[in-house]
Amino acid sequence: MISSTDMGEKETNKFRSRFAAQRVAIAGIGMTKLSKESGKTEQQLAVEAILTAVEDSGLDLQSIDGIVKYSADSTKESTLVDMLGLSNARFFAEVGYGGTATVGVIALAQAAIASGQARCVVCYRAMNGRSGMRYGRGERMLKSKSDDIAIADGSRTFGSALTGPFGLLSPSQLMGLWARRYAYEFGFDDETLSGGLAAVAMTQRAYAANNPHAMLRDRPLSLEDYQSSRMIAEPLRLPDFCLEVDGGAAILVADPDWARGRVRKLVPVLAVDRNLERGGDTPTLYHERMDRLVSERARRIFSLADVSPEDVDVAAIYDATSVMVLMALEDYGFCGRGEAIEFARTGQLGIQGKLPTNPHGGLLSEGYLHGINNLLEVVRQMRGESVNQVAGAQVGFYTVGNGSVLLGDADA
Repeated sequence: MISSTDMGEKETNKFRSRFAAQRVAIAGIGMTKLSKESGKTEQQLAVEAILTAVEDSGLDLQSIDGIVKYSADSTKESTLVDMLGLSNARFFAEVGYGGTATVGVIALAQAAIASGQARCVVCYRAMNGRSGMRYGRGERMLKSKSDDIAIADGSRTFGSALTGPFGLLSPSQLMGLWARRYAYEFGFDDETLSGGLAAVAMTQRAYAANNPHAMLRDRPLSLEDYQSSRMIAEPLRLPDFCLEVDGGAAILVADPDWARGRVRKLVPVLAVDRNLERGGDTPTLYHERMDRLVSERARRIFSLADVSPEDVDVAAIYDATSVMVLMALEDYGFCGRGEAIEFARTGQLGIQGKLPTNPHGGLLSEGYLHGINNLLEVVRQMRGESVNQVAGAQVGFYTVGNGSVLLGDADA
């Protein structure tokens, strides 16, 4: 006789198998010009990015029947329906948080397709992140009660009652503390830490030289340039930080069975995984281990796709600051704990290295669109279309720290 517990386990496994078999694919991508001042509204940027993604896919606008947005995005789903005439839109939702939402929008699009609520979902992020609200500015975390009184706001780290009164107001300051703790845990002196951070920044700047979309494509970075650059939040210097820009990007996520034959190239999504273990509206200082972004559980992304870190040919790692790249390399098992600095300094992030990383220049040298542009680069790599193409790339990895995506090579 089968017990109710056994039946429950069988039903659960049946569901998991059915969901795992429901693959989704990237059908198209689009990005606007990145600039310091777009001269456009965020709604206009969103529309431009989506139209570019649709053109890239070979579909038409009426193929879109789902919309997933970042909660932080000012462009509402209803605005897009009106501006683009999306008469077939029947699924819409949003994902909270900032850069960590990029994996979330893909996961939500996947769930919508798996449940039969949509066949082609557009995910987008548009922001005037330089001429409008700048996420790196500390004073935005303060509420002004009068001309001479500012109240620390927020419930966690940036500007919270426990940190704001002491001047901890911006991501740069928090990540400077992360870098310092990382060095302390492994016994790195300032010269060693600086060498690892510089290697990340210099490698990505070299990649950007070939990228026509990169904001710093014409600004080479030598070790001397790095060492003489302005200190922002010790030990992090100016080249260690992402670039606040105006721009927009969009991704079409589709049911491959429906899309095959309709689109130019399909890039299969092998696995999506995310958690809130260390995510949320504001990064924190209060975890037991601050030498890492996520726990070992983050590596389950590889078991979901039945691949290993050694199988990954190219990576895009969320690089709001350079130290996040070092930490993520260790978190996901691309090198051992405390080994990322040597990994970066010996050229392993370069095009001929073990793990070419952020080959478009990343958020440090291309520009910061809450990380979605990093995912676009992995798509280009899987389609064989990157300006810094990794030869024979078949598995691409993208992470924002507490979430990740694995992509396979394109189905032409």
